[in-house]
Amino acid sequence: MTWEWFKKIRAADIPVSGPMLQLVAKKFAEELNNTAFAASNGWLERFRTRHQISFKVLSGESDSADLQEAQNFASRFKELCEGYAVEDIFNADETGLFFRALPKKTLLEKYKKSEGKKFSKERISIMLCSSMLGEKLKPFVIGKAKRPRCFKNVNVNGLPITWKANKKAWMTSVLFEEWLKDLNMKMIVQNRKILLFVDQCPSHCEVQLSNIKLKFLPCNTTSLVQPLDQGIIKNFKTLYRNLFIKHLIAESATQSAEQLASYKINLLDAVHWVDEAWKQVNESCIKNCFRKAGFNVFSVNEVENSSQIEEEIDCEHFNMARNLNIIEDEVSYVEFVSFDDGIHIDSKENDINKIIKLVLEEQNINRRNQIMEIEGTKDNDSQENSDDDEIEEEPYLLTYQQVAMGLKQLKVFATTQEPELLGNILDLVKKFEELQIKRALNKKQTTLCDYFNSIGSN
Repeated sequence: MTWEWFKKIRAADIPVSGPMLQLVAKKFAEELNNTAFAASNGWLERFRTRHQISFKVLSGESDSADLQEAQNFASRFKELCEGYAVEDIFNADETGLFFRALPKKTLLEKYKKSEGKKFSKERISIMLCSSMLGEKLKPFVIGKAKRPRCFKNVNVNGLPITWKANKKAWMTSVLFEEWLKDLNMKMIVQNRKILLFVDQCPSHCEVQLSNIKLKFLPCNTTSLVQPLDQGIIKNFKTLYRNLFIKHLIAESATQSAEQLASYKINLLDAVHWVDEAWKQVNESCIKNCFRKAGFNVFSVNEVENSSQIEEEIDCEHFNMARNLNIIEDEVSYVEFVSFDDGIHIDSKENDINKIIKLVLEEQNINRRNQIMEIEGTKDNDSQENSDDDEIEEEPYLLTYQQVAMGLKQLKVFATTQEPELLGNILDLVKKFEELQIKRALNKKQTTLCDYFNSIGSN
């Protein structure tokens, strides 16, 4: 617990001394009713050695110190990765996303002053993870409700992303540990061991796992040595917003300006776009960003053909949205892509007592969940199904007969008006018919009870 506090306090850029560590450790012990613990100098030395902590004098030249740390990291990179193949070296990082918001000049000015309520109600946190060779893991998305209204009748485990929730839509050490353990199980199944680099943000707790070795990037260097911060996340967000804009442009063809002004996408739309945008981030972009961060294992020829590292991607739809008044003229492309950069993805409390309280709360949640799992009483839907401030329609369930009728209408539409769609619609009709045949066969299959009942009736 003291180690968790130490990481949180350093992530908030607050200096920590030996006596301060002893004081905090003693306070944790008191909270746990351990009156025998003395937090002696011997304990401090063992703690410092175990976690490789060195107490340094902090100077005002933070920029040059960061650059020096980044250079030291780059020079030690091969040593840190010894024993791991290139395809088994990963980086994970979180970003916040205003998933349904379009930037307006007035909102941009408001956000520069503070994180406004309008934005905070419509954000999600996303953790992305990729290997040096461009392998991309499923996005880990955190919202404010375990089952939003638009998720009703939806198999959450079948979504193309991993969905979790808490009241702030923030990454926490509890969620991070859950994600790590799930990933570790996948690596066990694949008989694979990986090296995972993450930054030292408060939610990134240290976990000992069989098939994942966790390495923390040096403090205050993530803007220099975190591969995902070198352009991967920016590409992902740009691609997401392009999907969003395309959808709004398509909607503008069937909706009036007034209807479009009040139109809102829901979380189900957003998670599918998150998945699609992440799939569209190409390998050359990822390789370039790893190399830029100091993960130097590539030759120039291997990554020189990158077509997705440049600043702007597909401005055509952005300009079209401007012409349709979907985006204000005063909003630049750069603001469109990056207006939600820097929003909180985890708690960054500066008050020491608040951080102690936060660590204790997370430890209690862990213990309570473990007890409930053992007793079989854990309720996966114990959190509110939806937020009061997020009004979303529940998905409307269609009957199979209605779907069949809709497909017939689509065939007529494509045949008479849009022939380019006909091939895709015929493929969909074929798959739907195959599904219907399976359903019909399942209905006709008899059980053993049916067999004995038929004998009894004879």
